[in-house]
Amino acid sequence: MLANLPLVHSLNFDAGVRYSKYSLFGNTTRGSFKVEYRPIADLLVRGTYAQIFRAPTITDISAAPTANAPTLNDICNGYTGVATAQYPNLPSACVGVPTNGSFAEPQNQITGILTSNRNLKPETGYVDTFGIVFDPSFANGLSMSADYWSYTVNELITTLDPNYAIQQCGKTGAAEFCSLAHRYPITSPVAGEFIYMAQPTFNLGTLKTDGVDFSVHYAIKGTPVGDFSITADETHLMSWTNTPSPGAAPQQIAGQYDKQFGFYGKDRGTLSLGWSGWGAQALLSVRYISGSRFR
Repeated sequence: MLANLPLVHSLNFDAGVRYSKYSLFGNTTRGSFKVEYRPIADLLVRGTYAQIFRAPTITDISAAPTANAPTLNDICNGYTGVATAQYPNLPSACVGVPTNGSFAEPQNQITGILTSNRNLKPETGYVDTFGIVFDPSFANGLSMSADYWSYTVNELITTLDPNYAIQQCGKTGAAEFCSLAHRYPITSPVAGEFIYMAQPTFNLGTLKTDGVDFSVHYAIKGTPVGDFSITADETHLMSWTNTPSPGAAPQQIAGQYDKQFGFYGKDRGTLSLGWSGWGAQALLSVRYISGSRFR
């Protein structure tokens, strides 16, 4: 730590290393680094870098299969035996489906089998953050901050949604997705209909996401009617991108709702007004979430 030098009101460094040993996943060493720098008393500049490692849980690798009933919009409805611009590998997704254009999955709810996966790999990656905090001495009780953050996660561990899996099969033809669909054969009276769809816990490629957090806090204390605080927090999601497998096209999820990944609105914010006095407290809070479209 350095302090009270020219252009260095304070300077702090923090570094850490973690070593882990797993019987299934081997040894790993991960580090983190943090710096906080105040050129003047009112201004803090901060940044972090940390490496990510998350091993699969016992449930991820050893849980018993479980049946469920997910909804599915079958991309093979109306299949004529040829690929489409949206699904260049459609035949790989429609094995056993009649090719005369008459097929339609009779139920949009099918049988799914949730399974663990002993072949899972650990998640790895890194996190970067950089930000500033302004605490002006001329405005007692006021604090403002802005922080940029960026996450990269490789081998993302998640349970596959049937819609996502069948769409990726049609787009990429990748065996890890196409092998999950189990349909009645073409010789069956119900040719092409789903027997079941496997939903394994899966390493779903690479996730990259970044955004900015903004915060303003103002405290007013010692008034005749009590103490007040006003806090405004906002997160702007700049990107949320998943590349499901090597060679596949990255998918931008920010601002959308996706059954595989969930809801990722681009803006989320909270405005709070607090009061305390006379032995009582009160808090009024309003939350904002930006709109999104169904993917």
